Amino acid sequence: MPNTVVPNPNVALQRLKDAGLLNSIIDMAGQSLNTAMMNASNTAQDEGKIFSPQNWMKAKASLKEIHNAISSSFNMLNIMNNDTRELAEKIHNGLKMDPEDFEERWSADAK
Repeated sequence: MPNTVVPNPNVALQRLKDAGLLNSIIDMAGQSLNTAMMNASNTAQDEGKIFSPQNWMKAKASLKEIHNAISSSFNMLNIMNNDTRELAEKIHNGLKMDPEDFEERWSADAK
């Protein structure tokens, strides 16, 4: 699948609701965002720089940090205990999407 397509938000939201995963995903997303922001803040502090959350959110580096935090969170689910492994499997199965569930990536530059 090309990099220009992303899951349709309406389909993804409905899948989360149908699987009873919406609150779990919101919690995981919030924790991952917090982790990514804390890591970026710590890195800036280690380098003697001032961390600006507003600027960080606009920088492409923030996407990498957020991706890494989400990947780490999801990977931890797989190695913890049976309950968290079941949650990881439920997330994996609940969010399976067909090719027609994807659409062109949204862009602020779209005309």
